[in-house]
Amino acid sequence: MFQHRWMPAETWAALINHYYKPPQSLFCDGTKLLNAVTRTKWFNTAISTTGVIDDELSLYRNRHRPKGGKQIYCFYAAPNGVKPTVKEQHWFNYINYAEDLLQIKTTRTKTLVFKDTKTVQEEQEVHTRKRKRPQNQEICEPGLSEATSLGDTTDPLKINEVSSSVLSVTSVHPHASQATEDYYWHSTEAAKLFLPTPGESNCLVAVDNQICLLEDSLASPLSYLNIVDIMGEVDGDPSEVLSSYQVWVLRQKCQILLCALKVAKLKMPKLQNWDIVCAEALDIVRSTGVSTTKASRVVRNYYQEFRVKRKFQARVAGKHNLPPFLEQNKEVCTSLQQYAREHLSELSVELICEYLHDMVIPKMVKDASGVEKSVNEELHTGKAKEILKEYGLTCIDPSTIYRWLQKLGFRYEPRRKGYYVDGHEKPATIEYRKQFITRYLSYEQRAHRWIQISLSEAVQLEEKNDSKK
Repeated sequence: MFQHRWMPAETWAALINHYYKPPQSLFCDGTKLLNAVTRTKWFNTAISTTGVIDDELSLYRNRHRPKGGKQIYCFYAAPNGVKPTVKEQHWFNYINYAEDLLQIKTTRTKTLVFKDTKTVQEEQEVHTRKRKRPQNQEICEPGLSEATSLGDTTDPLKINEVSSSVLSVTSVHPHASQATEDYYWHSTEAAKLFLPTPGESNCLVAVDNQICLLEDSLASPLSYLNIVDIMGEVDGDPSEVLSSYQVWVLRQKCQILLCALKVAKLKMPKLQNWDIVCAEALDIVRSTGVSTTKASRVVRNYYQEFRVKRKFQARVAGKHNLPPFLEQNKEVCTSLQQYAREHLSELSVELICEYLHDMVIPKMVKDASGVEKSVNEELHTGKAKEILKEYGLTCIDPSTIYRWLQKLGFRYEPRRKGYYVDGHEKPATIEYRKQFITRYLSYEQRAHRWIQISLSEAVQLEEKNDSKK
């Protein structure tokens, strides 16, 4: 009845309201219909590519801007595999506003019903009375009953059991058919996100294998070692290398990703939004005591690290922070530090680079093979490359020297002026002090000198001065 017609979105919305008679709160117009189509990624992708929605329906979309008017979106429905018929003129000349269909009166027997709402209506017909909620009942998440509330679950090790029960209760039946789900799990978008291995037929198998791997990592206290790649020098038992905090963070990551992958397995074909899936997974695991993060972006970073090798990286600080070239040549390390301190006022990466290539490396080549640079420069260059190759180096460039200077405790930063400098004992200051004292004493002979005398001596001096007058 609705097929083989190019009809605008407003007309389709009017037909839905007329023939399906949804509740007043669910009445739609053309704008709401377009928003619903564009938000549902699998549906929008199917319309834009093959047009195949399920085993019975193909749907196509086109747009047209009439002269002096607004742009309109039109949809064309057809049986599965059938494309729009090609006519003499452009398609927009045959836009149909379904006036004949809208004039038909609909009764209860003629009212159409959505396939996904039949079971809901049947359930509603069984129970027509309202149930009063007890006053002491706690408010749970939508779709959760009191028996499945997560408020009492505090043990993070039970994440497998809890997440499975929560997902089975809160999962919404996807509107996409089985064919649409298969289409998503075989799509390139899913392959870029979940990175299946060559031995995995599709992304759904990859997700199942990753879920099994994460479940095994939480099965025993030391099973986390199967999904951790320790970066650094490891001596002895790997379980003793990581700190208790690192182990705690690893287990928290496993629990979060396990729940996120289980949510993705159910909802990604419909949502096709990994960030929303991560946010839902965080809401679930937060009630179980997992408190590593509250941001979905962090969960996405966790999975970005895990999906490549399906392992997490844990860094362990090595015993020696110096590079092998400096660690195994203590005299070179000492000479570099001494030379840098002596030329601290003019210290730069270029200065140390010149010192290494002109002084240090020629000395190492001479001590190792007896070849001097002034005698045979070509042979000297070859021997120098052999020495550097022993330490995993091809050359020593300014960026390498910059890192070495940082390891040795030097910092390349602007010189800061201080308001106080203690220079009292400088040789120049001491010499100036002697000259100033000599000059001041010579000035004192020609200057007034104030002395302290008694009152009687003052009276005598005044009388003597008066008698002279």
